[in-house]
Amino acid sequence: MPNDTAKVNIYGQLCRSYAIHIGNFNLANKYLDSVKILSNRLQYENGTIYSFFLQGLIYQESRNYKEALDDYEKASQYYLKHGDSMRAFNAVQGMAQIYGNQGDFEKSLELHFFMAEFFERKNALYLLAGSFRSIGNIFRKIKKYEDSKKYHNKSLAILKAQGLEASYAMGLQNLANVYVSTGDNGTALELYKKALQVIRLTGNKNREAFILTNMGYLFGELNQFQKAIEYQLEAVSIWNNLSQDYNAIESLDNLGSLYFRLKKYDKAESFFKKALPLTKEAGSKTVTAELYRELSEVYVAKGDYKNAHMYNSRFWMLKDSIFNIENAKQISELQTKYEAEKKDQQIILLAQEKEVQQKEAQRQASLKMHLLWDYY
Repeated sequence: MPNDTAKVNIYGQLCRSYAIHIGNFNLANKYLDSVKILSNRLQYENGTIYSFFLQGLIYQESRNYKEALDDYEKASQYYLKHGDSMRAFNAVQGMAQIYGNQGDFEKSLELHFFMAEFFERKNALYLLAGSFRSIGNIFRKIKKYEDSKKYHNKSLAILKAQGLEASYAMGLQNLANVYVSTGDNGTALELYKKALQVIRLTGNKNREAFILTNMGYLFGELNQFQKAIEYQLEAVSIWNNLSQDYNAIESLDNLGSLYFRLKKYDKAESFFKKALPLTKEAGSKTVTAELYRELSEVYVAKGDYKNAHMYNSRFWMLKDSIFNIENAKQISELQTKYEAEKKDQQIILLAQEKEVQQKEAQRQASLKMHLLWDYY
């Protein structure tokens, strides 16, 4: 039987598996609570810090990035202080992924390349593959597609050699996304199909739903509406069964858009309205605003100008609110930068002043020495 501290690590492994590979956050949180309770009872500090990392992981997987960064920061600082470099880098990798998701690609790439070098030295191949995958994703976002393909293929080679099927399937999906971005839909579709085939063999429904969502989107772009709708509906069904309704937002939005293009406005309205409360619950104001705009267009098409005006007004009000928040954030960031630069300048001036004082002191000392020499 494992000892009590070993149980903490077992609960932690179960938490990670349910959060990452299965996507069942209810059970992930249950095992996280077990880590916290047992660590507290044992006064096991390492287990308590491990709980910060696990909480950050759950927040990241559920797209609650602000809280995720806070918990990752706490965990990484502790692990670095106590020399546990591998766990520290795991936390830093989570931070790098979040920065990429938030659009700070330069900072994200810097962290990922730093970690890739570290993992390669440690021969931590699974983690190295994860770094290569993340680098590939960021290069796709900044439209450096050949670099993106290069790093995704590096990641896939490692995952295939290691026999990590679920991760390999998601790597195939990521590479397919690059080909979608370049307009090579034929290659993308083949990669999606291969990814779906592999992931279904693993039984990982969470990852399967992500692949189905992307395939549905691609079929929509190819005007194969029936297939697009089938794949999106299957994805929504999986999210519902996993109690991950917030992950269904993209599929519901895509379904609304597909039915709008088919001029089936009642169905389009229905799917947009199903997505709306989920975006509010998730706190995603940008997506909420987009749904308001789409609903306004639906009501214009239906000739219901009263509701069209109402949702259009909501769209502009929320868009202005988002703009004001982002503008305030930019002003705050500029102010912080200004204060930091001002402080740096003050430090430089103080250092220069100190240097002048030291030189003057040396000159006076030298003069005194010469006077003494002259005297003797």
